[in-house]
Amino acid sequence: MTDQNTVRLTVDGRDFVGWKSVSITAGIERVARDFTLEVTDRWPAAGGAAVRQIAAGAKCELYIGSDKVLTGFVDATPVRYDASSVSVGVSGRSKTADLVDCACLGARQYRGQKLEAIAKALAAEYGVSVLASVDTGAAIADWQLDPTETVFEAIDKLLKPKQIWATDSPAGELVLIRVPGEKVATRIELGKNILECDAGLDFKDRFSEYIARGQAAGDDDQSGAAKTQISATSKDGTIKRKRVLAISMQGQATNADCKTRVEFEQAYRFAQSLKSTYTVQGWRDEAGQLWRPNTRVWVLDEVVGFDDELLITEVTYSLSNEGMRSVLTLAPASGYAKRDDDGSADDKKSRKGKDSKLPTNAEFVWMNAPK
Repeated sequence: MTDQNTVRLTVDGRDFVGWKSVSITAGIERVARDFTLEVTDRWPAAGGAAVRQIAAGAKCELYIGSDKVLTGFVDATPVRYDASSVSVGVSGRSKTADLVDCACLGARQYRGQKLEAIAKALAAEYGVSVLASVDTGAAIADWQLDPTETVFEAIDKLLKPKQIWATDSPAGELVLIRVPGEKVATRIELGKNILECDAGLDFKDRFSEYIARGQAAGDDDQSGAAKTQISATSKDGTIKRKRVLAISMQGQATNADCKTRVEFEQAYRFAQSLKSTYTVQGWRDEAGQLWRPNTRVWVLDEVVGFDDELLITEVTYSLSNEGMRSVLTLAPASGYAKRDDDGSADDKKSRKGKDSKLPTNAEFVWMNAPK
């Protein structure tokens, strides 16, 4: 590995390098990035016992070259051996893992608070900072915790109606974001830099019709029926047989809320049906930057049928006997972008070119068609 790709784990001010196996994963649909490192021969200038000095629960920082990629804690220090070799490893997660694992503490009710203020109060109990990179909207009039929920479960309930995503930063912060992010200049192209592809093209979780129903507060002039008959429908013409999904809106809702909800559900499930993983050589793009989640990249793959700009939803940096590789999970950005009141995607940053193309289920009939 070159210096810019040296993996360095810092624990209690001490650096550990020389790893023979590496797996580091970060993504927009995971709140805590994680890592697994392993060495099977002697530590450079330290001796084989050095890694045993790393204790589970220790604070750690993980770097690729000069780029910090994780701040968190060591979860485990596994040891494996046989007659000929000993393998010693370290695994851990971001500081935000405590928000995923642990119960809510502190106040049980919040009134007139912004979403990020509530998130900061809940996360602060576990020493995690919260950064809101987007406008989270108006203050929440009244919100009460379910004491059985974890911190992230509670925060996620606030995020979903506003179509805001939560992920973590290399510094171990909880970050509230919208999708999509900036564009990567490097293309992913069949015959050039694709080592492997795994495209499930799984349409079983898609429906021909999405219906959202909820209740509106109403006013004194409204009848009881008018107060409760709030709904919206979205249809997916690419699903040929009748398949209906009903969604129950939480709390008070409007017709616009219902419309936004069904449009987002349809778009998200469409994106999931086309989610694919591409393996490329190295950990950096042509500009020398690490591949990162919530960035956009053009994919040209005539086998699967992609000729479009896709969103990187997850990245795994791996090192093994096969060398340094990045495993990129990709999906259409429209499935993650905020929906406007009319249900359209607010993803102008990722607007497709006139010749862009996404595969549909109809394009794959040839795979199993009789001669």
